[in-house]
Amino acid sequence: MIDAGYTGRGYAMLGDDWGLYGEARQGWDIGNGVETNMHENGTLSLGKGIHVPGFAYLTIGPALMAEHFDRNLSGFTAGQGGYFSPDHMVQGVLAINYLTLEGKKFLLKGSTAAGAQQNHQDIPTLLPLHPDGRTGVPTTNSSVVVSTNVDLIVLVNPNWEIGGYARFDRSASYDDFQGGGFVRYFFEPRNGVFASDMAR
Repeated sequence: MIDAGYTGRGYAMLGDDWGLYGEARQGWDIGNGVETNMHENGTLSLGKGIHVPGFAYLTIGPALMAEHFDRNLSGFTAGQGGYFSPDHMVQGVLAINYLTLEGKKFLLKGSTAAGAQQNHQDIPTLLPLHPDGRTGVPTTNSSVVVSTNVDLIVLVNPNWEIGGYARFDRSASYDDFQGGGFVRYFFEPRNGVFASDMAR
């Protein structure tokens, strides 16, 4: 499955150490043997910068997120996508974001958020590509949500670095975990690591 679309984002300073960030996206989930699904989501967050030695930034503040899918394709019958696709999802969290100083022997980047979520999933069509009248049951959930993302890179010597990442999300409707690692060789020696080295 491919998620194609476009994203707009912006950031504004609001006086000493305060910042406002906004992001909006519209996309289409497209795949073979799966119903195409349009979705929109947006995020608005307010952050207060905290000065901590050894960190390029550390911010804390509230964030509000909303998401909408045209179709509920969370099932596993023919034509479904098997992914969380609510008619609407609204989530409010308190978030911490941080990045250690670049150009050092190691670099740590991450975020942690905790709060509450409410979502509603529409009545799913059992066979969306060939509807025959059979449907599932709509669901509405409210829950505590937790999300953590961490990336770490260490420069072992001027030519080698190792890195890894971990992502964890939990709510009443889904639990998701992913992680990975890498080893990288530089043909030109380096003295430090940078955010652009992070796994994408």
